[in-house]
Amino acid sequence: MANQVSFSPGHDPEYPLRSARRAGPDGGERTAGGYYINAAQKGEPPGVWFGSGLAALGLREGQEVHPDDHLKVLDQRHPRTGESLGRRPDTGYAKTLARLRASEPHRTVARDQELQRVAAQQHRPARPYTDCTVRYSKSVSVVHGSIRENARQAALAGDLSAEAHWADVQARFAQVELHGAMAAMRRLDEWAMTRVGTFRQIDDQQFGRYEPAGLVANLWLQGTSRDGDPTITSTA
Repeated sequence: MANQVSFSPGHDPEYPLRSARRAGPDGGERTAGGYYINAAQKGEPPGVWFGSGLAALGLREGQEVHPDDHLKVLDQRHPRTGESLGRRPDTGYAKTLARLRASEPHRTVARDQELQRVAAQQHRPARPYTDCTVRYSKSVSVVHGSIRENARQAALAGDLSAEAHWADVQARFAQVELHGAMAAMRRLDEWAMTRVGTFRQIDDQQFGRYEPAGLVANLWLQGTSRDGDPTITSTA
């Protein structure tokens, strides 16, 4: 069912939040992208929390992701108390970026992004999270896009019965896709370890202690890629 699973350093914590709140009052524009994109413009579904480490943060698996909780966790803060979680890696990136920003208090958004790139060239920035994407085959994307478009067209026509029918089909289809992604994440959660304490390296061997990581993740089902291409992905 899935044809690709990829991992990459995360750099934009607000991306899934923007996708989820993209809905417009007209149920989505008509674009040259066809029915894939039209339905997706209504907005993606909210994310859900996942992982064995959630209890320590006062969260539970399957709970809908609240934007404030999402941003606090990725900023290494407890979503309930606000206390700092762990020790932040000090790469000098934050201090350099703060100095550059202070020198240009009236910078534009575009200029701020350029300053971030300049700071990143001088330091290796710590990534707030790891992005794991499960990308389904195009045939699955076509089926899902068709279901969503049928629901959108029914809504535009004022056919409440048909809209409810396709909304139910969409919900059940999405659950199948999400459960597939969760099965893969469950295995990752079982095997994930983290290094603790002091580590030494002797003759190319690392000596130290490892403990179960206790993953904290949120899953987002998206009908289009970052470039707007029709695809079904589950992102953690």
